[in-house]
Amino acid sequence: MSLNKGELLPYGRQSIDQDDIDAVISALKSNYLTDGPLIDEFEKAFAQKVGSKYAVVCSSGTAGLHLASMCLDLNNNDTVLVPAISFVATANAPMYTGANVEFVDVEPSTGLISQNTLIEAIKKSKKNIKVLFYVHLNGIVQDLTSIKSICDKYGINIVEDSCHAIGGSNTSEKIGSCLNSKLSVFSFHPVKTITMGEGGVVTTNSREYREKLILLRSHGIVRNNNNFYEIEVDHKDMYGPWSYEMQKLGYNYRASTLNVALGLSQLKKLDFFVKRRSEIATIYDHMLLEMIDKFEPVKRNKCYNHGYHLYPILIKGKNPLIIKKKIIQTLKKNNIGSQVHYIPIPFQPFWKSRVDFSKFIGSYEYFSRCLSIPIYPSMKDKDIKNVVETLKSAFDEKNVG
Repeated sequence: MSLNKGELLPYGRQSIDQDDIDAVISALKSNYLTDGPLIDEFEKAFAQKVGSKYAVVCSSGTAGLHLASMCLDLNNNDTVLVPAISFVATANAPMYTGANVEFVDVEPSTGLISQNTLIEAIKKSKKNIKVLFYVHLNGIVQDLTSIKSICDKYGINIVEDSCHAIGGSNTSEKIGSCLNSKLSVFSFHPVKTITMGEGGVVTTNSREYREKLILLRSHGIVRNNNNFYEIEVDHKDMYGPWSYEMQKLGYNYRASTLNVALGLSQLKKLDFFVKRRSEIATIYDHMLLEMIDKFEPVKRNKCYNHGYHLYPILIKGKNPLIIKKKIIQTLKKNNIGSQVHYIPIPFQPFWKSRVDFSKFIGSYEYFSRCLSIPIYPSMKDKDIKNVVETLKSAFDEKNVG
């Protein structure tokens, strides 16, 4: 019998209201569908919200990671570290610059890089490591002070992949403030805490990085003649009111005004979205105590304010992958969505010929056990109860657990 006779409960969903719709319509009626004053307004508002000096908006979180990689001048002589558990974009973006990617194993109880796994990866590497891409997986916040101290010892810069973690903070910093990193990257895909439809932001406290990010997101083109390279050379007669210079190899990573209008409207609701996600996580925590022999939440410091982009449970038992398949089937039968975040990147076909994936024991254990269940602000308490009751029913079925 189906426990959920209503519409599908996906694992994540955007929350759009009339204010968002009106904001996009207003932008559509304006004189600017790209560039324009709304871009600057959004960037200033976002930087203020996360506590950074600067924010640069772009077309996606992946674009943001690529821009951050270029901003640090990564090339084929450089090596970067990436956690084995993340979306593939975290590894792909630095590779776009030609950089060599090596993976760091994660703790099986969190899916996050730890001091121990980081030191192990650094010592095993035969390369000169330039950057660590640290991922705030699931929106779970850690204090990066100890991670930064290790990176400082080895001369490694940190870029935060904060695509899951907007609105998160610990006792000393907000995610995105770049207190312990050079740059921090966010995504506004529809299932993220706030959405632009598609979009991203890179934050930094460096004016130099801000200027490079702006240049690189728009073809490397400069239009201000005060910043031209060639205006004083022999062919200066070519210069006039029409002039622009392409000074670097850049990309078209601009965000449209329509996307930014939606993002600015959503940003005003960020505190509410984060609060509701936290409430849902707390309800899950409490209700799942009844099944502590079957599941446990991902380990986290409950004194911190987590972003809760996702709510993953960790399945207990000798054969968690088999159990997980059956749970997903039961959830789906009851119109409840779920997802696995993520298959370890080194396990993907692209990487299998490049790395020894048997070394990533913690990542494999985390992947085997993790399952993301629904969490988004418009969920009702009865929806949460229904998810938990359906999980219970999955274990009542023959041979599960």
